[in-house]
Amino acid sequence: MDTERHGRHRVVDGGRAPDCAELLTGSLTAIRDGHDAHLSDGVPAVLGHGGRSFADYARGASAAWA
Repeated sequence: MDTERHGRHRVVDGGRAPDCAELLTGSLTAIRDGHDAHLSDGVPAVLGHGGRSFADYARGASAAWA
């Protein structure tokens, strides 16, 4: 099954425009495939300190969601 195509159809069936569905599924596919898996060297420059992974953030914020 072509999951990207299936996802795009589900988004359109949910009432979104086809171009919106294309953008959303393309972005999610890129994330799933690991294209944004690493922090860039710009993060420390913007934040003033090193970045952290989402897993580290989730562990630190988990009490807020309990």
